[in-house]
Amino acid sequence: MPKTGEKRKFAVVGLGRFGFEVATKLFELGVEVLAIDQDAKIIDEIQDKVTLAVCLNATRKSLLLEQGIDKVGCAVVGIGEDFEANVLVTSLLKGFGIPRVITRSYTDLQKQILTTIGAARVVSPEEEVGGRLAQSLVSGSIVDFLELPEGYMVRQVPAPAAIVGKRLAESGARKHFGVDIIVVKRQIPDAGDGGPKEEMIVIPDGEVEIREGDILGVVGRAKDVDKFI
Repeated sequence: MPKTGEKRKFAVVGLGRFGFEVATKLFELGVEVLAIDQDAKIIDEIQDKVTLAVCLNATRKSLLLEQGIDKVGCAVVGIGEDFEANVLVTSLLKGFGIPRVITRSYTDLQKQILTTIGAARVVSPEEEVGGRLAQSLVSGSIVDFLELPEGYMVRQVPAPAAIVGKRLAESGARKHFGVDIIVVKRQIPDAGDGGPKEEMIVIPDGEVEIREGDILGVVGRAKDVDKFI
C-alpha cells in the first residue's frame, strides 16, 4: 500500500498515443507522474510535460524498481500491440504491491487474461480516451468491471489432483480439455525474510511443473473450463 503522501503519485508505462495522453493529462491535473518508455524520442518529447520521464525497458524488474515505481499509488500500462510485454509489465507492477494497475487491451479475451493476473481495470482505447481515463483516476471514480467474451470464461481454480506433479506439457489441459493455463500462482515457504511469498508465473511454458496447492488461471470455452474443473 502507498505510504502517506504518496497517493497522488502515478506511473504510466508505454507512451504511445494513449499512454502519452494519460500521462500528460494526469500531470495537468496536478499529480506527480513517472512516465516510462523505451523510445528515447518519445521521452524527449514528454519530459517537460510530466514529473519524471525515463527511457528504459519496462520488462526489466530491476530497472523499474530503480525508478521507485513501487511507491506509486496507481500505474497505467499503455503498451498496446505487444500483448506479451503488456502481460509481463502488468504482472510485475502487481508484484510490486501497487494498489491499482490499469492496463489496455484490443480484444475481450486479452481483457479477461489481464483481469485474471490482477489488473484493476482493462481499458479499450476505442472505448475510453486517455484524457477521460486520467480524469477518472484523479477523481477516484474508477469502477472495476469484468465483461466475459461470448462463450468464453476465465476461472481461477485449485490445481486438480490428476495433474499435480506433472509438467504443464504433460497435463493434457489443451489436448483433452481444450483449455489453456495462463497463470500459475503458488505460495513459496518462508525463506527467513518475513514469511511465505506468492509467486506468479504468467503464461507458463510446458516445463512448469504443477504443484499441490497451486492456483491456476484457466481460459477457454465455458463448458470446457467446467469439464477441466
